[in-house]
Formats: sequence, structure tokens, C-alpha cells
Amino acid sequence: MLFELLTVNELNNVEQWFPHRQILCLVFSACFWLIEYDNQLGGCLFPLTLNSFDNAELLCNSYGGHLISVHNAFDNGHIVQLANAWGYPSFYLGTRRGNNGSFFNVDGTPANYFNWAPGHPTTDNCVLELVPDAQSISVSCYDAQTSMCFVKQTTVGPPTVPSIGQCPVGWSYFAETGYCYYAGMGASFYDAQSRCQSMNANLASVHSDLENYFILGLTMQYSRDCLPPYNSVWLGGLNSGGNWYWLDGTIFDFRNFYGSDQSSGSLYMTAQIGCGDFTFWRIGASNLIQTYYVCKKVAGIS
Repeated sequence: MLFELLTVNELNNVEQWFPHRQILCLVFSACFWLIEYDNQLGGCLFPLTLNSFDNAELLCNSYGGHLISVHNAFDNGHIVQLANAWGYPSFYLGTRRGNNGSFFNVDGTPANYFNWAPGHPTTDNCVLELVPDAQSISVSCYDAQTSMCFVKQTTVGPPTVPSIGQCPVGWSYFAETGYCYYAGMGASFYDAQSRCQSMNANLASVHSDLENYFILGLTMQYSRDCLPPYNSVWLGGLNSGGNWYWLDGTIFDFRNFYGSDQSSGSLYMTAQIGCGDFTFWRIGASNLIQTYYVCKKVAGIS
């Protein structure tokens, strides 16, 4: 039997977040609501149904977790056995291909175990685990698939949602970087930077696929037809004299450009699923008004 697994806020907002998706969770008995604590995995595991990879990961984030990653054959068989018992023929793993062509886990753990089915991976960027084969195939991240959400716990009890006390109200904390992030709306590049500075922050720099993905999650919108105006987000990258730099002074050590690495302009990211290049960066004139901008500052700064 399927039950909806929604917090009070999600009940109010789920239609706005995912107007084209049915979101259901299977629940059992202990972690929160009726979900069982999994002793082998050390946390709470529960399935989500019928979502794209990104929507499923965002929903799982709202419970303080990530889509499940697998690190050995023993855990892989265990998770597949659970999925089979729950009646799921396949599910997304929390693994996707990064800009460098390598796969990474969205929970920040090393992507160090794969059991690919023959002929895989292909050029598709997300990973689907087959039940009961316990083998993986690569698929489009836009496909509506079931998935497994995992909330790591050190003790049995309600899931531990990451603390927001390190960030001001309205900001989001990202444990992998130790920074706080704020998504504002409707500004040109320099106006956005000025607004960030008024909050002791700068437009966001990005240093990894995981951080890029986190910022995407703060601002992403769904479009079934992928028509303009597109949802876009100012980042803190600027080109001067042919060289890229971040406004916060950190090293420009990660690149995620769409197409060629252009040599002028200000940096923004498309954040609209339904469009195939939505995780990549583009370059625009600084006077353009983008839908969003994202500020970033060290946690603990008011």
C-alpha cells in the first residue's frame, strides 16, 4: 500500500513545486512516520515514485537526505532486495555524470562501485538500478523513475535534518562547502552583487559539480515545453582581460561552460529542467535582468 509522505510545508507547496508529477512514498515502521531504520545502511531508506532525477533528489533533500549511493556489492544486493520486496522493478541511484565526464554521487561520497549491465554506461548521465538483476544502466536524467531516498542516522529516531542555525533566516547551509547561500530574484549582475554585499556576501563562486548542483536546487524550475523566458541565475564569475575570476576572490578552479569557454561577459546558469543544458554556465551582458541570483558567504556570518 502506498502512502503520501509529506511535511506540513510540503503539503502547502508540493503542487507549486511539482505540478506535473505524482509524488508518493512507501512507508513502513520506525525512523519517522512509519519508516524502518536500516541497520546495515545506518539510516532511514524509503522509496519515492515517478520523478525525474533532479525532482527526486530535491524531494529527498527536503527530508535531510540524498538519493541512495552504493559502495559495495553487499549493500547493492541488500538495497535491490528491499526494492524487489516493495515491488519496484528499478530505481535511480544517487549518481550522475559530471562535467568532466566522470560519475559522482550527489551525497558527496566517492563514486567507487559500479555493476554495469552489458553495453553500459552509454552517453546518458544518470544511473538506474535494475531489480532483481542488481545491475546498473545509464538513462536520461529527465525520465520519470522510482528512486530510493536515504537519510543517514547515527541512532534510531527522527531523521536529522541539516542544521540551519549556522546561517541567517532565509539562507541555506551546504555542509560540503561550509557556506550559506541565498537565492534572490530579479536583478542585473552588478545590482545582484550589490545586494549580496549588503548581506556581507558575494555572488556565488562554484568549485565542484556538487556545489553547482546545490545552487541549481535552490533555483530550479520545471518546464514541460522548455520555451522562453528561461529561468536563469547570476553567479559571481566575471571575465577581465580574457581571464575568469570569482568576485569573492576564490580560485577559478572549476569550469562548467556550455560550449566554448568564452572570453568576455558575466556568468549565469540556466536552471530550468526540461532543457538539456540546464546545469551548464552561459555568459551574458551584465545589464541583463536574470530570474535569480545566488549569494554566498561563510557560515556563521550574520
